[in-house]
Amino acid sequence: MGTRSLVRFIEKEGDKDKTICNVYRQYDGYPDGRGLQLAIWLNELTLVNGIRIGEDRKVANGIGCLSAQWVAEEKDGAGGVYLYGVDDNNVGEEYIYDIREDKDSFTIMLFDCYKDEVVFDGNPKEYIDWVRMMIINED
Repeated sequence: MGTRSLVRFIEKEGDKDKTICNVYRQYDGYPDGRGLQLAIWLNELTLVNGIRIGEDRKVANGIGCLSAQWVAEEKDGAGGVYLYGVDDNNVGEEYIYDIREDKDSFTIMLFDCYKDEVVFDGNPKEYIDWVRMMIINED
């Protein structure tokens, strides 16, 4: 059986959060699987507002651009990865990853559905370090 997860891309709309994309994955959703893959991918990107001619960095032009890039990264054929409605949850997921804009970068908040608690909230580099410490402590 797979470890199901959701990755939700959330932007600020005034004082409120607005989910603009909700990506469901059937398998590998655990923190040191999909979560680590996501954090490494995010850590290589810079959030921009407009793309400069000759841009040589890996960029996302806002959270909408970021979410589209993530779908392209994840999807490689039929099955496995699906788009759900922005308000959908309780679809069997074990983990929910909320991705938000933060200045020129992103934050990841990881919610463990079985523990019913947030187990991580920080930037991609902090997430990578957190997973590495988790793995070291398991040995």
